Amino acid sequence: MRVAYSSSADLARSIGADWVARNRVAYTWPYNRFKWEESETWWIVPAPDRQAFLYSKIIVSSSRRLSQEGQLFVGLYVEKGVGRDLAAAGYYPEEWVLGPTWRWHGIINDLTSGRLTRAIADAAVHLGQPIEIKLDAHVPTHKGAIRPPHDLLTFRSTDGVEITLAGRPIFATQERFLESTSGAQTLIELASGLRTIPRSETVWVNLHFGRTFERSGLHDTSALSAQQLVDLLLEPFASWVV
Repeated sequence: MRVAYSSSADLARSIGADWVARNRVAYTWPYNRFKWEESETWWIVPAPDRQAFLYSKIIVSSSRRLSQEGQLFVGLYVEKGVGRDLAAAGYYPEEWVLGPTWRWHGIINDLTSGRLTRAIADAAVHLGQPIEIKLDAHVPTHKGAIRPPHDLLTFRSTDGVEITLAGRPIFATQERFLESTSGAQTLIELASGLRTIPRSETVWVNLHFGRTFERSGLHDTSALSAQQLVDLLLEPFASWVV
């Protein structure tokens, strides 16, 4: 499937405008707020708070950890922060500590309870393709001193219950954070694996529910518009963009 956009910035801005037109709160920001037009990853965040990692939000990204050359990943995105002891020891800022208000907890609970099942299944039916569930785990570095290795997993689901591993898992971290999770066959098992991830205090986890699309342009009338993307893919997840 193709989207009628060639850049993550343009598509994110259009999705954000459509989200606002549906009477929802949306702030469209780049991951790298110091280099707006160079940022591969953009977020549509449901609050003006610059600490976007607290929220479950919409992501549009051309990052190679989420998509291939010429593609954009679009979906729901939530993050898990680090443990309090490491921040207290001065390794990380206090705001990076996974606290009770982080939306991560609600997403994991809803995976366990099955509340997300309908959203995943509906989006898959609307698109006529499986929903991709992408995980990225790494030890974060403060102020980007070095580029840490990342563990990467992709699952696919059509019914919001069972999941199938897609592609080759990448376990680049010394801790191999996602190795045990890679054997999950259901979303409940996936949630269980993320609850018991090894060395949880040290790991940052990015969890995505969405789909990769081929990039096109506004001239491509057969490609999906931002409004169509919202209707087909993102609307089922609207209750979680909070």
